[in-house]
Amino acid sequence: MDKFKQRRAYSGMSDEAVKQLEEEKKKLMEELLYTKAELANLRRVMEQEVRRAESAATAEIAAKLITLYEDFERVVNGLGAGGVPAAAAEAFQMLFRELGALLQQMGVERMDVKGKEFNPFDHEAVEFFESDNVETDTVAEVITPGYRLGDRILRPPRVRVARPRKHRESSQPGP
Repeated sequence: MDKFKQRRAYSGMSDEAVKQLEEEKKKLMEELLYTKAELANLRRVMEQEVRRAESAATAEIAAKLITLYEDFERVVNGLGAGGVPAAAAEAFQMLFRELGALLQQMGVERMDVKGKEFNPFDHEAVEFFESDNVETDTVAEVITPGYRLGDRILRPPRVRVARPRKHRESSQPGP
């Protein structure tokens, strides 16, 4: 409302009443802005919670599918032993490929850690041994592969770790 219309609406009212109405209007506008900001924050928080819940659900499903994928992998690798009709072997291989493609579409990646520096936060060591061929703790062998979904580790790889051999200095006294 422009000032001219406000003056006409307030005509016949005391200055005190007009002042009171304008203060109330100012207070209501501040409350409105505060409520709008609060609603925007609530929307943002709810969207974050939905994304977090979706991510957790995807990770849970992916972890279960990984177990199924590895079971199929063992079956497919054992098909060469014979005794399985060709049609059944082909069906198992197709299901294995489809499941692998599904995991890949979900963003699941097998962790490639062999030869890399051992990280106790990302890897599960099942054995340590000394070696002259490494300078730091290094993954020498992957016992069970690990998988990740984005930054989240769904299952850490179980590994054998090579440690640098500690060379003992000679105990002979020096000159």
